[in-house]
Amino acid sequence: MKSSSEKQVRDLQEHQWVIRYDGNSETIKLINEQGEEMDLKTMTFLLDELQNEIYDQNTSKYGRPRTEPLDELARKRRGIQDYRLITDRVGIDSREIFEVYSDPNGIFTLNSYRMYKGRKRYDDGFLAYLTELEVQEVLGPLKEFADRHRKR
Repeated sequence: MKSSSEKQVRDLQEHQWVIRYDGNSETIKLINEQGEEMDLKTMTFLLDELQNEIYDQNTSKYGRPRTEPLDELARKRRGIQDYRLITDRVGIDSREIFEVYSDPNGIFTLNSYRMYKGRKRYDDGFLAYLTELEVQEVLGPLKEFADRHRKR
């Protein structure tokens, strides 16, 4: 365990936490036995670990998600067109991938994600599905943006 998270783990284990749900604001608060709210660092650590658990349970139930850019065989098999691999950056313990493509159902996909310790994460990325009409709407602003920045 990293020393930066040891305090958060200790805080989680040394207290009895209760969930208080506010239906009006649709929020929860985690409160310990002294009536103190969980601090932001500990809550962030807890949520990250819960995201890992959700990922692992989804993988166990539904199978492992794709963790590599689409290769040529997968693109042919799925009828993918307009494929571009925008980013494929490998770090020490992570990999950033950004790819765009269209499918036979008329959907244009922008898929930007990070692989971290074997888990696909969208916390620094995004997944967007655009219809033909939405693509047409986005093309104008994208071209304007590109033209404006090309002139600099």
